[in-house]
Amino acid sequence: VEHNGSILAIARSSVATQYYIGGTFTKIGTASYSGIARINADLTLASSGFTVGSGFDGPVRASLPPSAGRPGAS
Repeated sequence: VEHNGSILAIARSSVATQYYIGGTFTKIGTASYSGIARINADLTLASSGFTVGSGFDGPVRASLPPSAGRPGAS
């Protein structure tokens, strides 16, 4: 996946074919994502149903997969 910074963290989503990535990037492809994004296993952006708002004001260095009761949980 094309991005403009470093990917420092990855976590598998509750959807087996999707992953959350975190890092120092502000863009994934042409879309703005401040430090966190969701991608498909084929490395395409999985933007449907995933809203990050303004994102983070610094690098995302760790990520946990969603679980019941947390945002992003299925």
